[in-house]
Amino acid sequence: MRQLIWLVFLLFVASSEAQDYPSRPIRILVPFAPGGAVDTSTRILTQKMNERLGWNFVVENRPGGNGFIATTAVQKSAPDGYTLLMAHTGEFAVNPALFDNVPYELERDFVPITMVSDAPMLYLANSAAPFNNFQELVTVAKAKPGAITFSSAGSGSINHLAGEWLAQAAGIQLVHVPYKGGAPAAAAVAAGDVHFGVMAAPGAIPHIKSGRGKVIGITTAKKSPLDPSWATPRDAGIRRHPGSRRLDLGGAIRAEGHAAGDYRPHQRGSASDTQLAGGAEALRRERRRRGSLDDAGRVPGAHQGRRGAL
Repeated sequence: MRQLIWLVFLLFVASSEAQDYPSRPIRILVPFAPGGAVDTSTRILTQKMNERLGWNFVVENRPGGNGFIATTAVQKSAPDGYTLLMAHTGEFAVNPALFDNVPYELERDFVPITMVSDAPMLYLANSAAPFNNFQELVTVAKAKPGAITFSSAGSGSINHLAGEWLAQAAGIQLVHVPYKGGAPAAAAVAAGDVHFGVMAAPGAIPHIKSGRGKVIGITTAKKSPLDPSWATPRDAGIRRHPGSRRLDLGGAIRAEGHAAGDYRPHQRGSASDTQLAGGAEALRRERRRRGSLDDAGRVPGAHQGRRGAL
């Protein structure tokens, strides 16, 4: 399962300003702590767009609340195109399925602009953990039910669900330890505070390179281009694991920009949408020329304006 990160540009764009957009710095809210997959990809993207287009961005981290804090802050901001949100699967696919009365709706409030990236999620263990692969993890967990801990980017996050899917499919008991983002969850694995964690590849790679973490496997049903040697759950005989094609997509969407209680279908294809999508697409083409992966360990996205990918 690739953690679906639609790196979500939730834009509030005023049509009257579209011609001159942007005339001032664009603020992007990230619903996770600094250093995680969403944050890293946001900073790489904004840096490259600044270099190519001369646009200025301010990245602001607003972690907590399963993404509700950052998402609702952008939803309630002025519809002028200068407040964006970078988000992932959790805010628009997981939250509505897990929580009642979610205060926003993708179809009602937002318009996809472009997908930015697609990264696999990993089961990363501390280097000293008493298991090195799925089979050994299952053996240890069955011998000591409830003794193995795993970290995630937060309760109800797609990372959390991937850990629970593994436990259910393998018939084992695991203890979930939530953190406010992928970076602190990965740091907990590296420090030995938990046995393993579920995280996007960009957050895991530094700890793999430092020798403090080891890959138990990936969440997807298919092999990852990052490293084909990483095992899938089904490789280990865990047949009931759902192992979807992807769970971590990165993409851009913007808000409809209508007044509360006054919904009107938005005329898509504004000048600002086109500029943002064009800038992101130019970066993807550059990444594809250089190789299959971008600077954050993600596969560059290739689809524009797709609600279904969320």
